[in-house]
Amino acid sequence: MKNSFYTFILLILTTTILSAQGKIAQKSYQHFEPDDGGWITDSRENWEYDQADRETLYTTWNSYQGAYAPYNNMRLETVYRLNGQLSFQKNRSWGDTIWQETQTTYQYDSNDKLEEAIYKNEDSENEMISYQRSSYQEDLAANQQTRKNYYAMGTPENWLLEHQYDSFLNENNCVVKQVLRNYDALGNQTNERWTTTEVNENCQMQSSGYWLPDAATDSMYLFTQHHFSYSNGGQTQTDIYQRKNQQTNEWQTQHLVEKTVDEAGREVRYFYENYKTNYTDTVLNISTYTLQGELETLKAFKTAYQTNDKSLYLVRLDSFVYEYDEEGKLLQKDHFRQSYSNPIRQTTTRYTYYCNGQLKTEKVENLPHVSRIYYEYYGNADCFLLENEKPNLVVFPNPSNGNFKLQSNLLTTLGATIELHSVVGQLVYMEKVNRIAPTFNLELSELPKGQYILTIRNAKETMSEKVVIR
Repeated sequence: MKNSFYTFILLILTTTILSAQGKIAQKSYQHFEPDDGGWITDSRENWEYDQADRETLYTTWNSYQGAYAPYNNMRLETVYRLNGQLSFQKNRSWGDTIWQETQTTYQYDSNDKLEEAIYKNEDSENEMISYQRSSYQEDLAANQQTRKNYYAMGTPENWLLEHQYDSFLNENNCVVKQVLRNYDALGNQTNERWTTTEVNENCQMQSSGYWLPDAATDSMYLFTQHHFSYSNGGQTQTDIYQRKNQQTNEWQTQHLVEKTVDEAGREVRYFYENYKTNYTDTVLNISTYTLQGELETLKAFKTAYQTNDKSLYLVRLDSFVYEYDEEGKLLQKDHFRQSYSNPIRQTTTRYTYYCNGQLKTEKVENLPHVSRIYYEYYGNADCFLLENEKPNLVVFPNPSNGNFKLQSNLLTTLGATIELHSVVGQLVYMEKVNRIAPTFNLELSELPKGQYILTIRNAKETMSEKVVIR
């Protein structure tokens, strides 16, 4: 009878389907607690994937839960159609006593265009169930796209129109006008808003305007507008924002924003100038980057607050020092931050990698605080231990009720397997490790109490340890 039981467990555990080779499985955020003498996990993120490597499940957990953050767990489940389009999503957040959940169902027409999305919202704290619905239509002849938003309380049978968005496109399929209409519970339109846009042949914005209804003339009037210009081969964009004074009927410039990016699209200069009173007048940020694309320096300037002094002064200076190995992997980053009238603060981040080069840990030292992020991946690494690296294995707690935690550098190598034998040599458990991770949780509580030999092996190395289930 025991032989049949062991064989059943072995068959179940050795037929696990592996997918998502090399994709992220888990990130653990931890901080070091000197009083406890160890690392404390603050939060975790987990991912699961289907056979097409599409994300099907994402979960988060956070140890903190309070009045302003009552939901410290989140679970997002996703179902796809055969062509990869979204079919269904369930997003659930919960704490110790309350929870919220949204279920979204997507429907498509015969041409695989999104036709409808229905949202079911539940809230345990307010004991409320509500529904929302978005419908999508397209009029090719009029170059118009329409989205209508509906809502319903308690039942999805009586839909009430809440908003309607109409988008109008030009001959280049660039959006040149959007109209928003709002409706009351009786279906009557309550107000209307327009956004108009002038674009070039590449849909790059030249100007935009925001229109509001004029009750006196029963027409629309232009309330605010943006004027865009480009220079430096298109890498610098200038945006001038204006608002119309209804008393004087004059346009007043509110602010100017100028952004410059390098050839890789990274922002190297940001300039903001405010023409209103009682605010910071000017902000200027200048950034530089290393040859590897990492941020090298960040300088932040501004003018004096609520004064007529227009001179810029440095309010923050960030600089970075990077250290790489011979293969170009980042090993250490030192971040120095100098804020106005404050001493320089240094944050050091150290990086370690699995044997296949995937990131293993980010350890951050911002003394007296020390934290780290642990990364785990699906699949086995296509490598073995280095010649000067010895295999290790730590099992704890031991003895236990059958739930053990394993720590071993063999867990991150090619073809790693875990085996459990009885004291007479009978194989009672075997599992191929499907994650690149420094630790592994082993649950064997269904096995009879007694002594066993736990073995971790790959094609080259083997490590064993006696364990006790009690």
